Amino acid sequence: MFISKLQLHLFPENPETTLPQNELINALASMAFMGDAENKADHQGKRFLTGEKFLSHLCFLGCSPDIEFLPNSEDPDSPYIYIEIPETHPIPQFTSGVNVKAPRCSECKKELTGLATFLKEADSICKPDKAHCQHCNSVLAMDRLNWRRTAYSSRTRIIIHNIYESEAVPDDLLLDQLYKLTQSKWKYAFIRIT
Repeated sequence: MFISKLQLHLFPENPETTLPQNELINALASMAFMGDAENKADHQGKRFLTGEKFLSHLCFLGCSPDIEFLPNSEDPDSPYIYIEIPETHPIPQFTSGVNVKAPRCSECKKELTGLATFLKEADSICKPDKAHCQHCNSVLAMDRLNWRRTAYSSRTRIIIHNIYESEAVPDDLLLDQLYKLTQSKWKYAFIRIT
């Protein structure tokens, strides 16, 4: 079974916003963003193939991207795009990958380089909820920092696998539909696992 290390995550701007997994699945299926379930459970949630209107909701940047939408029956490890809908978490989860960029302190505007290095090496369980600026000694909430689309905190998320960083972005129609479901603006981040 192909497991992608390149991911595009969609999430509500308010980390406390929640939407039950089944409601999110039904909404995305009704928009034809997702297709059939793959009958495979990933480590976090349910996997789905892309739907017939997937490309109407996700804009690929650049020219002629080489993308596959179906698994290769002859090579199960061949890359393709699939969608994962994880279970809703009881509390916001901080998510980052090895591509995490150092944010700037909201007080002194200096880069928090040590924090990004720590997160690249940290186990996902031990990620902190506060950051300490080594320049001005401010204590900052992790979910209030500008991670430049490489980290976020959320209880609810959509993960689109096999999307390279800055290769594709959600269109306004998809983001508007997600807003209507949750009454919270949605954002996106590119996460690279190992």
